[in-house]
Order: sequence, then C-alpha cells, then structure tokens
Amino acid sequence: MPRQPEAFGESLQGEDEEHYDLAKMQNVVAALDFLRGEAEKTGCEEIRILIDSAFNSVMCTYYLVLRHATAADIGDSLKDFH
Repeated sequence: MPRQPEAFGESLQGEDEEHYDLAKMQNVVAALDFLRGEAEKTGCEEIRILIDSAFNSVMCTYYLVLRHATAADIGDSLKDFH
C-alpha cells in the first residue's frame, strides 16, 4: 500500500526529511482531553472506554513524534556546532 502524503505536514516532493505540525497535534490532544471529560459525564462505560483508547493512542503517537522532532533538532544543532 502506498504511503499517504502530507502525514503530519510531510513534504510532497519526496524528501527524506519529515516536518511535523506539533501545534495541530497539541490541538488534537486537547480536543480528546475535553472529550474524555464529556465522556465521564455521560455515565456510559463504552463511550468512556472508546474515548480513553483514542486519547491514549494519540498521546503515544504525539510523544513519539515529539521525541523524533527533538532528536532531529539536537542533531541539526550538533551539525552546526562542527
């Protein structure tokens, strides 16, 4: 299956370098956190579990992307140091 372009702001030119829009990811995390609170208010266990699962998946992805972006920034700064 071909890879989808524009995943997290990835370039369409086929470059190896990936660019992530961390602000958009933070907005998604904030929206899911809001939904978690709303799911608690419904009292429906299935809805709460569904939203919690989505939140946990997005948080894991967010931290992986954040770590990758931070590592890339550190690598770039080390290249400039030499």
